[in-house]
Amino acid sequence: MIVHKNLQKADSLLMFKMEDAYYFYDIELAILGSNSSDYADYKSQTRQEYSQMSDEAYRTKRLKVLKTFLQIPNIFRTKLFSEEFEQNARKNICGEVEELSNQI
Repeated sequence: MIVHKNLQKADSLLMFKMEDAYYFYDIELAILGSNSSDYADYKSQTRQEYSQMSDEAYRTKRLKVLKTFLQIPNIFRTKLFSEEFEQNARKNICGEVEELSNQI
């Protein structure tokens, strides 16, 4: 009985920690679902962060990452972020994929 209660308590704690992790994950990705102006700034800053890469290498790697996001059924892990940002994130990502693909 005591072991069972301890396991339930451990499961509850793990669930809370996972939920916290999901919110952290979603906060990190929220920029993907931002308005077009903020997303344009994000794209520019991301390119600057990887300025040591050639344009071709950057496009190739960035396209791979973006296409992976599009394959995920839900980019965001929490209902709150999914409802708020999912649709716009997919729109932004699709736009960037098209933009980068046209540069090849």
